Amino acid sequence: MKVIGIDLATEKGKTGLCVLNKKTRTYILKTDKEIIEIIRTIKPDIITIDSPLSLPKKGLRKAEKDLLKLSIKVFPPLMPSMKKLAQRAIKLKRQLKNYKVIEVYPHAARKILKTKTKKSHRNDAKLCALVGKLYLEKKTKAIGNRKEGQIIIPKWK
Repeated sequence: MKVIGIDLATEKGKTGLCVLNKKTRTYILKTDKEIIEIIRTIKPDIITIDSPLSLPKKGLRKAEKDLLKLSIKVFPPLMPSMKKLAQRAIKLKRQLKNYKVIEVYPHAARKILKTKTKKSHRNDAKLCALVGKLYLEKKTKAIGNRKEGQIIIPKWK
């Protein structure tokens, strides 16, 4: 099982990337080219991205509303910095059309799994990868809807 988790930043920021297979490796990257190069080398079974992979026409998507119902804070996807991030993620997903790419939210995973990891690009990338592993093990749940976009979160008891 090969999983890549990406804590995507805007192009000016630092992106965390985690490769999870026999061992865990993390990277701090800047460009889409660097991200794609690692993905093509690893050939993962799944790629998880901490960023909206779709944008609503207005307000929040159903996925964000579902997170709010679970008492999990969200950033509005149309907030200027989030919109810019989502546009980068959508472009990146298009470039990765030969791979399974899903949207995840490490803050939600941290809350659901009751993990005390400190927030950092590397740790968030690790949480993204963990959700990808759980997805492959069928231990996740999709919230939102297919039309507006779904966020994959761990199942809870």
